[in-house]
Amino acid sequence: MQVGVYARFLLAQDYRRQGNEKKADELGAEIKSGYPDAIDHGGKLLLDQLDAAAELSLIVGVGLVLQGSNQQDPLTVKDIIPNSPAAKAGIKLGSLIISIAGAETAKMSLAESVRLIRGAPDTQVILGIVDPDNQQTNVVTLKRETIRHE
Repeated sequence: MQVGVYARFLLAQDYRRQGNEKKADELGAEIKSGYPDAIDHGGKLLLDQLDAAAELSLIVGVGLVLQGSNQQDPLTVKDIIPNSPAAKAGIKLGSLIISIAGAETAKMSLAESVRLIRGAPDTQVILGIVDPDNQQTNVVTLKRETIRHE
């Protein structure tokens, strides 16, 4: 399958998630007309398989959705995926992540922070976290796992 098909498919999925069905349908039609090799021998679009894979959206991590990560905008927990290691550990929305594996996050980009938090399944990551309610700093060890993120 050509990379162009997959990229267009992902863009169509984003449009659909944003409620822009018209744009998503236009991209779907473009894929069908411009990429005949995206159709398998039975006539069914391979995009159905991509759609199923995209629905799973599997990542390996601890279940934190983060924002920020510079001196003006500290690394902050924006969302927590339910039933994830972070949720099970009781990490709260608005918590500040001040260190990852002993390294200060103030000196990291968001991308670098995410890269350090993610890793192989069943490995551990140690986070320094400031509780948003009582401003207490805690060190939390979380075990990475495969998480379904929609």
